[in-house]
Amino acid sequence: MEQVRRQVNGIKAQIERYPWWAIIAIALLLFGAGFGCGYYRGTRILGDSNRTKSIERELDQAEENQRAITERAEDAAQRTGDIQSRIDRGKEAVSRAEESAGRIDGSLQEAGSLIDDCERILEDVCQRGKANQAQD
Repeated sequence: MEQVRRQVNGIKAQIERYPWWAIIAIALLLFGAGFGCGYYRGTRILGDSNRTKSIERELDQAEENQRAITERAEDAAQRTGDIQSRIDRGKEAVSRAEESAGRIDGSLQEAGSLIDDCERILEDVCQRGKANQAQD
């Protein structure tokens, strides 16, 4: 602690060597230099309006491109959904057609059986008719 007090007293002694107006002049000089550098740098940045405008145009163009890409992606997603629903409807139609084909196949087999039965009946009738003619 004593060492810190000695350092503070040493700094006070150095400050007291210079007149108060010199310290204020140095502070104002440093402040002015800092302000001047900042002002110069700020005008250089703000003065480059052509570059700023071109960057703004590029950003606007990038934003428009992003919107267009997003719209196209949304349209593609919509078309994909439409295609998927058409595929689903097509699958349902194929399933119904397969069911119908199965029923038709069953009906054809039944019709074939009926035709076979009819042919046997006709054959029996023909044989009876011939047998009756032979008896007469």
